[in-house]
Amino acid sequence: MNHSNFNFYDAFDFNDDTLVFAFQVTTAVVAEEESNNQGRRTGYHGSILGHHIVNRNRKEGELRIYNDYFAENPKFT
Repeated sequence: MNHSNFNFYDAFDFNDDTLVFAFQVTTAVVAEEESNNQGRRTGYHGSILGHHIVNRNRKEGELRIYNDYFAENPKFT
């Protein structure tokens, strides 16, 4: 078999009904998995378990730097 001309879809008998059914099954599995995981969720949001996020007001800091150095009338020259 020449692999450079191999088409995955030619190896199977896919039609519109098969694709619709596969989509429905996939959607049902994902919905069930989400439902099963619902009770196990914690307040954890982030990449490191137990890591606390500190709000450093970066937007305000950026604005302060701009106004101090780059504005039309900067505070510092």
